[in-house]
Amino acid sequence: MSEEIPPDVAAIIAKSNGGAELSEGESKRLAEYEAESKRPEYADSMEAAASMVGLPLSILKLAKKKGCTAFRGSRVYLEDLEKFIDVTDLDLEGVSESEKLDLDIKREQLRKRRFDNEVSEGQYLKRDELRMTLRALSEVQSRILRTALEKRFPEIAERKTKRELRELGANLYDEICGEFQSAVKKLC
Repeated sequence: MSEEIPPDVAAIIAKSNGGAELSEGESKRLAEYEAESKRPEYADSMEAAASMVGLPLSILKLAKKKGCTAFRGSRVYLEDLEKFIDVTDLDLEGVSESEKLDLDIKREQLRKRRFDNEVSEGQYLKRDELRMTLRALSEVQSRILRTALEKRFPEIAERKTKRELRELGANLYDEICGEFQSAVKKLC
C-alpha cells in the first residue's frame, strides 16, 4: 500500500489535532484508514488473502482462474486483487448464493470507497451546482445567439450573395463561439 495519506484523511487528522470534535462519519473514515494502513500489502496464501479482503476463498479462486495478476507466486497482492474483483465479471456458476452476496457487498464497499475518495479530492460534481451552472450557461448562450441572430445578422446580411452570406455565417458562428467560450471561462 502506498505511504501517502489520502487528502480526506489528512483533513480529518488535521481537524482532530486542532482539537475539534469529529463527526461520526469522520471517525468512521479515520478508523477505516487506520485499519487499511495496518493491513499488509500482500498475503502469503489465498486463505489469508480471502480473510483480509473479506471474500470467500471460492471467489479468489475464480479471480485467479480468470487471470487476475494479484497472484504472484504464493503471494496475493491485496490492492491488485480488490481492483480486479471490482471491475471483472466472474463466472459465478456453482458459487453459493451467500458467496455471491459476499462478492456484491465487497464490490459495493469498493465502490463506496472510490466515491468517498472522489468526493474528498473534489472530483465529484454535485447535481445542484451542476444544474445552476448549466442554467447560467444556457442563459448566456441564449443571450449571445439572440443578439447575434436578431440584431447583427439582419444589418449585415442585406444585399449579399449566397457566397458572401455563407462566409458571413461562418464568421458569425466563430464570433458566437468565441463569446460563449469567454462566458464559460467566467462562470467556471
